[in-house]
Parts: sequence; structure tokens; C-alpha cells
Amino acid sequence: MFSHGGWAQKKLDALLDGLHQDAHEGIFRPTLPATARAVFLGTDKTERWTIEEFKTYAKPAFADGHGWTYQ
Repeated sequence: MFSHGGWAQKKLDALLDGLHQDAHEGIFRPTLPATARAVFLGTDKTERWTIEEFKTYAKPAFADGHGWTYQ
């Protein structure tokens, strides 16, 4: 997915795995990912959201503590 060396790749993998696990457990983290320049790419090729747009979209799905699961 990313073309980084071993250490950087492990950090990226851990970040994504953590975000997926949080979503599965219904944990909404308003700091995800911790950069204002982050871009969320959705499942449709036209989905390209700023992190603030994604947080606005995702927060209601976590309101009841369920979130979603990536499979």
C-alpha cells in the first residue's frame, strides 16, 4: 500500500490496524489520524474527504458505541 522502508511501514500498519480496531469496537477518536492534512479515501473512487469531513460523516455512526467493522 505504501512504499516505505521497514520501520515506517510498521508504523503505518500499526496506525491503520489501530483505526480499524477502534472502529470495530465503536471507539470514535476525534484526533484520528493526528494530522490536519489527512485524506480519507472511501470505497467509491469518488470518495476523497478531508479528515474534518470524514469526522463529521463518521461521528454519528459511533454515537451508540457500535461503529463499523472492516472486512
